[in-house]
Amino acid sequence: MSELRIGEILSLGESDIDRKSRFIIPNCHSGETKHSGISFYNEEAEDLLEQFEKSKNIWQRKSHRLFSMGRDKFFYSWKRAKEKSGINMRPKDLRDFFSQEMGKALIPDRYIDVFEGRAPKNVLAKHHNPHGIKMLRRDLR
Repeated sequence: MSELRIGEILSLGESDIDRKSRFIIPNCHSGETKHSGISFYNEEAEDLLEQFEKSKNIWQRKSHRLFSMGRDKFFYSWKRAKEKSGINMRPKDLRDFFSQEMGKALIPDRYIDVFEGRAPKNVLAKHHNPHGIKMLRRDLR
């Protein structure tokens, strides 16, 4: 779906997803080095999200969370999927894959860092990147 961390995905709510533009702005945390990233998802993920929503009637529940599971259930489900598929992947591997694909598409590292919720590492990126997390969040809303 995106390069978001597990906790960010599990905390997603209806207001965190813009269906028209297919972007996600999780509203879960902001620390010194880890921030909630800004993410986008493709048409294939949109189709799967629609199927999931229809099958679960998710927005009619009280919690307004997209996924009604905690980390333990997520990791249990992940383990079962690994065993069933025979593909040995960790959730972090999906973030790595996203980063590699963005690099192949010639997206600059500083934008990939913002999408993955990493704090800028150097002074130039930290103070002069016009598309920091706060600015992107404001502009996308």
